[in-house]
This record gives sequence, C-alpha cells and structure tokens, in this order.
Amino acid sequence: MTDTAGDAALAYDELPLPPTLTPLVRAVWHLRGAGPAPDAEPIVPDGCVEIIVNLGDPVEQYLDGRVARQPARMLVGQITGPTVIRPTGRIDIWGVRVHPWALRQFLGVPGRELVNVALPLDALPRPLGAAVAAFEDAAAAGRTGGALLAPLVRRAAAVGPVDRVARPLVEAATNRAHATSVAALARELGLGARRVQQLFREEVGLAPKFLLRLQRFQRALRLSRERPDLTWGRVAARCGYHDQAHLVRECRELAGCPPSALGVGGTGMTDVFVAG
Repeated sequence: MTDTAGDAALAYDELPLPPTLTPLVRAVWHLRGAGPAPDAEPIVPDGCVEIIVNLGDPVEQYLDGRVARQPARMLVGQITGPTVIRPTGRIDIWGVRVHPWALRQFLGVPGRELVNVALPLDALPRPLGAAVAAFEDAAAAGRTGGALLAPLVRRAAAVGPVDRVARPLVEAATNRAHATSVAALARELGLGARRVQQLFREEVGLAPKFLLRLQRFQRALRLSRERPDLTWGRVAARCGYHDQAHLVRECRELAGCPPSALGVGGTGMTDVFVAG
C-alpha cells in the first residue's frame, strides 16, 4: 500500500511471512518516505505490541503538552489511547507486530508489564534483544526475504509452539463481526469467566472487554477506509455501536478526536496503521 501526504510520499509494505513465523507475528512492515508528515497524527490502539526499528530521522511524540523524541529502537506495548507522533525528516521505519497471544512467549515479557510502556532495545530480555539487533543489521544492510527475516525465524523456533489456550481465547474475541461478552467467551471455550480474565491479564495485558472494544473500533475505521461512501452513522450501525454518538465517544477516548478528524481513508500516518 502506498499513501501520499502533501509533498511527502509514504510507502507502506508488509513482507510475506514464512509459516514458522505467522503463529507469533502478525506482520513485519516497512514505512518509508522522503520527508516529515505535515502534522502530528494519532496512532490508535489495536491490542498488539510493536517492535520498532527506526533507520531514518527521529520521530517526535506528543504527550501531555510535551514533545519528546522516541528511541530509535524500542518495544511499544499495548496502548490504551492515542499515541500522537510526527516524523522530523526522512522516514525509514521497520516494525514487527506481535500477536496479542504471543507476548510472553515471543517477547519473553508478560502482557501485563507492557501496557502503555515503551522500552528501549537494551531493556529487552537478552535473547529477544539479540534477535532484534540482528534484524536491524539485516535491514540496514538492505537484505530482503529470508535473509532479512532469519533472526525472527530463529527466535520463533527457539520459543516453540504457541500457547494452546491464549491463542484460541484471543481469536474467539477478535474473529467475529460484532463484539461479544466475557461470559460468552468463557462458555464458548469451556472456561470460567475469572479464568478468562486472568489469562487476558497475564498473556495479553488488556482486560477482555477492552480488547473487544479495540477490535470493534478497528473494524469501524477499516470499514470507513474501505467504504468512504458510508456515513459515520452507518459505520456505527454496521459495527455494533448503539448509534453514531456512541462511536464518536469511543473515538474521542481511543483516538483523542472525533472520527471526522482522523486520517482514515486519507493519506496520513493514522490510515497506515489501521489494522488490516
């Protein structure tokens, strides 16, 4: 996918992943562009954790009226609200998006320790840090295909098969047209409601109800991008909101602005990171 923002072209690509990596990693992506985006934009939460390797110019983050530069190499945990960022120059960013059920396994960190945190590379567990460093070296050297993904594949082989309970639990919560309840999830999987909440807290880091909210919001943004002819009221109805006002309230909380102010379906950073 390629987006254009003003005079600066944003090119976003996702790499084909080998079968050994897909159970743990949702996407390995590359974002590049010649210059900074014209305005700061919100990245909205999707329940995933991102490993970020920035080979370009620094990225600024806006938080509580302050502006700080993000680390060039970091692990960004599950955010519960918007992360407002702006590239300062040339954009050359690689990302590894980890499935919500694979945090403890692939990253070596419990999900509950990653909510609303960003850790520099040297703060990561050593095996993961070594894998990310090798991936960064491969990206900087211009390697492609299997040679680029080899450090991540070795990491996946070292941690073994995905958790037999966490994955179906998260998939049951996210792979449906409309949000469901924790009680319904528990019945579907033959678990108690408290056990479901405990698993989400330890493995995913987010409460199940909150993850369900994120998935519904992402569906609304995705539908708006795919069907620009739909009003936000119709998007709200199709995605299980009570009405348009309900969607607007949710958008203000999760994205920090009303739906009409988002770059979804447009040409900005927000649109690039709407979950596909």
